[in-house]
Formats: sequence, structure tokens, C-alpha cells
Amino acid sequence: MESSNNVYLNKNDFVSISSKGQDQNMRQKEIIDSLALEMRVPVTIMKSNIQLLKKCCIGSDNPFVEESFLLCEDSVDNILRFINCVSFLSDMGHGQLKLKKRSFNVNLFIDQVIEELQQSNFDASRIHVELAITDLYIITDKYLLNRILINLLVNALKFSQSAVEVFISQVDNQLTLLVRDCGIGIPEEEIRAVFNPFARASNVKMINGTGLGLSIIVKAVDCLEGELYVSSKVGEGTEFKVIIPLEPIVELNPMIKKTTYLIPQF
Repeated sequence: MESSNNVYLNKNDFVSISSKGQDQNMRQKEIIDSLALEMRVPVTIMKSNIQLLKKCCIGSDNPFVEESFLLCEDSVDNILRFINCVSFLSDMGHGQLKLKKRSFNVNLFIDQVIEELQQSNFDASRIHVELAITDLYIITDKYLLNRILINLLVNALKFSQSAVEVFISQVDNQLTLLVRDCGIGIPEEEIRAVFNPFARASNVKMINGTGLGLSIIVKAVDCLEGELYVSSKVGEGTEFKVIIPLEPIVELNPMIKKTTYLIPQF
């Protein structure tokens, strides 16, 4: 990963996004819970049996056997990811997700995110990460930060064909995460609407997706008491900025020496 002293934002006005005040329809939550429960068990059984059949067919002379199994596995994994997404949103809606804040290394965290994307067959080689500080340790909920970054990067990779830029810096007790792509963008009049569950922009209908990624991001950011901003222009790309308050690392872990850094502000 490379480091840089300069981070340039585009000139578009950023739109602040928050889940506060959004309609929390109880019936919708009940449907989500029911769907996740009813789908998870049979899909898991399907995956186990596909893997078993694949082992039995190892060495087959039919060139289409391996490709067929890969398609089946990918389809099942997509369903499981969808179930995990709706379960996450349901837990957030019911207040069942408890924060687990601990210290971790941001460099290693980024490496794990990249590896997770690669395992899901995304072209992570297009992701360029710049850290204002090397060997940075922070204290926050690692799982929620993972969900935020994974979904931002999945969208950026899915809706663009060129490089995806990620800038990370820390000033005082705030982490700033910026993800920028040069993809298809979001229509200005739809920017707020696409953060609702199952909502998708009108210009992405031909691209596979569930419409849950952005709603997961906004829920996770709010749970961390952070701020989410988006700037987008159709045909030029989209830029997300996430600001997360961090726990003072010297207070929670006195063994870690406090160091003062001069970090460029976004």
C-alpha cells in the first residue's frame, strides 16, 4: 500500500446521508426476519450437497462439469450473501447488534478486506489504497468498519471499470475513509433514495445487485455515531466520505504509546 500527503476531493457538493428519520416499518422487519430464517437452512444444505457432488465427479472427462459446479456454487454464495445482508439490517433495526470496540492495525485490516473481495471473485487489483499514516492502530468496531468498506468497494468495483481509490487518515480521534470511483454515477435526484433498503438507481437496472449495500453502510455508520457523505455525477463517478469517531487509544490501552502525527485533512 502506498502513502500520500495529498488527497483531492472533487468539486461537487457532498450530500449528508443518515438513517435517522427513515421509515422503520415493523412489518418490513418481520418479512426480512422470516425470509432469512426460511432461506438460510435449505440454501446451506444445497451448498453442502453441491460440494459433495463435486468431490464425487472429480476427474470427469466432461469439460462442462467443473464450470457447472462453479456456477452453482456462485449462485448459492450470492443467495447466502443476500441472506446475510437482510439479517444484518434486521439486527440493526431491532437494536440487537452490540458494539465490540477493540484495537486493531489498519494496514492488516485493509489486507483482510482485499483478500475477502478476492475470495468473492472481485477484481481487487483495481483498488489503490493510500494511508496517511503507516502502521496505524485504531479502536472501533472492526466488524462494522469491515461492512462499511466492503460494501463501498463492492459498489465501486461493480459500477466502474477503472481504478478505485481509497484514502484513509486519522486526525485526533476521528478516522476519515474516502472511496472514489470513475463509474456510472448516481442521478442527483436519486442520491438519497438509493440508501433505502432494496432501492437501486435507475441507471443500474442491467447490473446485478440486491439494493442492500448502501442501506447497510448508512446503518453501520450511524451505529458507530459517524457521518456519511456522498458526491456523485452521472457518467463521471461517485465519491463516498465516511467519518468515524474513534476511542482514545491511550485510554483504552495504556501500553500503546501515544504519538503525534501531522496528517493532511480532507
